[in-house]
Amino acid sequence: MIENTFFHTLPIQYAATFGEQFDYLIEYSQIKKNLKLFEKFLYRIRHHKGLHSSRIILDMGAGIGKAYSEVEYFKFVKKYSPDIFVLPDVLRDKAKTLKNFAMFQSYITDTSKVMLIAQGKDKTELIDCIRCYRAAYDNILVGIPYRAFEENLGDPLLFAFMRIRFVLRISSLFPDVKFHLLGLWHPCELTLLSLSNVISCDSSYAYIMQKARSLVDIRDPKATVSRVLKVNPKELLLSCYLLESFVPLKGGDINVRRRY
Repeated sequence: MIENTFFHTLPIQYAATFGEQFDYLIEYSQIKKNLKLFEKFLYRIRHHKGLHSSRIILDMGAGIGKAYSEVEYFKFVKKYSPDIFVLPDVLRDKAKTLKNFAMFQSYITDTSKVMLIAQGKDKTELIDCIRCYRAAYDNILVGIPYRAFEENLGDPLLFAFMRIRFVLRISSLFPDVKFHLLGLWHPCELTLLSLSNVISCDSSYAYIMQKARSLVDIRDPKATVSRVLKVNPKELLLSCYLLESFVPLKGGDINVRRRY
């Protein structure tokens, strides 16, 4: 099982420039568009001779509205064996997500290699969804979506505080469930990694932050990957080191670290 890890979310063409010392969450849509590049990237990190071997989470991309054949998706999982794959879910739809869960349970041969996504139209349904997963398996990793709540607040920082409060609640309700934060509204959410059962997160903030300081306000909804990626991809490598600055916490520091 992964432990206190930051996974970088970025297009595969940029992941290929980062090198072997980082972990990645890559969406299936990115791989479909760049399969040959992904195969080269995968070969490089799987055959790295150093102390670190990068890990990959494969996300089907429900959070961005993409829909792909589940049969095709699972063929890909079987062929390329990502370290963790997301079981297909449906954004904000608990019933359809749990239907998928029942339908694809045969693919769950090792729970440490699967991420189950909590979905629902409100906090109650999200908790019910987690409870259903927990009733089926003892050792699970549950992803908390980036867009888990209503979207009429307008301020990314408010979204971040809402999710922090929610994750604190479910961390207490399900102490034996491991949680992963799917994306970040704001770097302040990294403080959740101080909880013993919030073990990882992924975000594009690592390299957005590098340019946002001079180009955009990170609380601006326009501070998106597509806007920031108008730079030399090699420069993005420097932004990963910014993660080491997110350490002030009550009771101690978080250890969001690069692994070697």
